[in-house]
Amino acid sequence: APIPALALVNGTQLSWAWLACWLFVVSFLGVMVAVGLRRQMLLRSGLPFPAGMATAQTLREIYSHGAEATARVRVLFASLTLA
Repeated sequence: APIPALALVNGTQLSWAWLACWLFVVSFLGVMVAVGLRRQMLLRSGLPFPAGMATAQTLREIYSHGAEATARVRVLFASLTLA
């Protein structure tokens, strides 16, 4: 939020062209950093993808047997209804 902060501090109002340029540059920089991080973290290091791991753990809990597994699934669905 540097642009609204700049407007509050010195009263500077930037034109739409400057704001569009700022938005494009910051968005492009974010995508480039994300591509680099993906390459380093997922491809080279072989770290598991977090969403896939969470889904796999949830499916393991749902389809495992026993009283403890049933209790965990009940807690999972109770938290789902509260959220």
